[in-house]
Amino acid sequence: MENPDGEKYREATKDILRNVTIREFTGAGNTSNPYKADYPSIYVPGCLEFAGLVVSFAMYGLEKSGLRIYSGQDELTNEEDIFPDMFPHLNEPARIALLERTDPDILGLACEGLTYSHQLWHRMVSEKKFGWEGNFIISAGIIVERDNPFSPELTQELRGWMGEEYHRKTQPKGVEQIRNTLAAYDLEQRIIKELGSMALEGRRLR
Repeated sequence: MENPDGEKYREATKDILRNVTIREFTGAGNTSNPYKADYPSIYVPGCLEFAGLVVSFAMYGLEKSGLRIYSGQDELTNEEDIFPDMFPHLNEPARIALLERTDPDILGLACEGLTYSHQLWHRMVSEKKFGWEGNFIISAGIIVERDNPFSPELTQELRGWMGEEYHRKTQPKGVEQIRNTLAAYDLEQRIIKELGSMALEGRRLR
């Protein structure tokens, strides 16, 4: 069943993502438009941020409307928390066109990564809490084992975070937990950057 809030996100962003398709990694796993996803609060801002449209009328419309962005925040105000622009050479119409032709699997995984990355940053900086759930890294690790679309360096590191190594990294406390949390945050950022390169090159995730 379509999330009724989807139409609110559509109106707030003036339907800018009407021709974009994502596969939901967080939710039912369906292929759909971001507005029709189970969680438009993840996929609508996720597509905008992935394309580097944080400063845009669409994101401003979301913030002004008070609709949820990712994990419940109503705006993206911390510049250190905003993902770096991966497509500085593209103007806004070209960024939208890139979203429209990007593999839905890439967009879906990137949106999942962005929401978990924001949650992890919020816990570290605002709540001074360390430790991570690893859902995004696990999703990327599963894809590596099936299709291996990432660079050899990232593939090796993702495999290192799976299995017994995953449990070893999530269990410690104190300084080692802080170190592992920061490493997880860095790894999430690198996965998203590689997804951006795949989108620009017209590659598919699997």
